[in-house]
Amino acid sequence: MMMDRYKSILICLHSFIFLTVVCFAQTSYFADTLTLGDHKRKVIEVLGEPDKKSYGPSYEVWFYDDEYLHFYEHLLMSYSSAAALSIDVKPRRFRQVEFLDLSSTPDDILSLLGTPSKVDQGYLRDIWFYGHEEIHLKNDVIIYFSDRDKLKFKFKTQKLKTDPMYLKSLTINDLITILGTPTRLRRGLRYDVWWYGTNFILTMGDNVYFVNKKPNSVRDAEPLTKSNPEFNEISRKLKHFMRHRVPAKQTEYPLGYDDL
Repeated sequence: MMMDRYKSILICLHSFIFLTVVCFAQTSYFADTLTLGDHKRKVIEVLGEPDKKSYGPSYEVWFYDDEYLHFYEHLLMSYSSAAALSIDVKPRRFRQVEFLDLSSTPDDILSLLGTPSKVDQGYLRDIWFYGHEEIHLKNDVIIYFSDRDKLKFKFKTQKLKTDPMYLKSLTINDLITILGTPTRLRRGLRYDVWWYGTNFILTMGDNVYFVNKKPNSVRDAEPLTKSNPEFNEISRKLKHFMRHRVPAKQTEYPLGYDDL
């Protein structure tokens, strides 16, 4: 009996020591890194006092050499360099994903691409940088990506919400089937812009409306039909572009953000 009791005590003691070491290691690890939403006190623990501070009505900007941290109501919201400022943003729930699409969540992005090299959070949208490439989010929904290949975007056809009267019209599934994933995409207030190289296509809802031109009037706009010669011609050219992978310089955004 006594031996069994001593064995139980030793097992409990070893377990306690193990858990103490693990907790200490975790505490030491997290104390060395920062993430979005951290309080200013945590930043001082990790980076020390800033070289300079700038103040606004409800925000502060702290400078460390040439880098900065942006706080809103004492919480970390933006940063200029994850590497220089010890930033490590983890997904709340890790997800096993191979590609991103327009339904992807911030957790999907973080699981696949890791910590953004830079984050700018704003009133209209948040911008996550991965090197020179960007993903824009609004209320955690992707509204723009700058490079399909570098940011690992791949679209699949999806269930449409199109009104039956538009069944003969070109849909976004036609775009995906004919042309594949756009090289970049921006969602707007009225139209979404799908780029294929230097060419752009405007969609609204599930339908294709304009190819390489700006709409004169949203009120008079009608979706293109599958027999529309304008789309057939641009489709032929774009398929040629996709097949030969000709490097194309990105054009400027064809419409203002508020015009879409």
